[in-house]
Amino acid sequence: MEKPSRRKGHFTFRTAAAFFALSALMELAGVTLPVPLFGEFRGGAVAAAYHLFYALLFLVLAVGLWTAKPWGYHTIFIGGVLYTLDKIQFLMSGNITQEFVSMIFRGQEQLLQAVGRDMVTLSLTLVVIAFVLGWWGFAYYAYLRRSYFKSA
Repeated sequence: MEKPSRRKGHFTFRTAAAFFALSALMELAGVTLPVPLFGEFRGGAVAAAYHLFYALLFLVLAVGLWTAKPWGYHTIFIGGVLYTLDKIQFLMSGNITQEFVSMIFRGQEQLLQAVGRDMVTLSLTLVVIAFVLGWWGFAYYAYLRRSYFKSA
């Protein structure tokens, strides 16, 4: 008996959908955590709205990728633009990255001093850039496999 053939990209898009669903859950788990937004940390309703927005975006991406709907394909690019703008505002917000590093290392100042604040800030910046590039790399892959999202 012949195995039914799958369209190219099936495993990749299903795996990405699972990780986007997991990301949505992580956003919901941290809904009360403050977020770096427009040069300062914001808490309360602003932080909750931020986390809920990303949870919804990731959930929509998960469903769109899992079901291979044409709107799922477009959501990859819409999400990429929003995510990129968010990360640019984070990196361009002056001292907020320094405050973020201080918040991460609260209670472990000796470790921060040993590694060096500048090195940690540079590493954080490079990780943020890598995540943005990763998103756009995935978007390029989706573009190459756009036929996967065509309605049957």
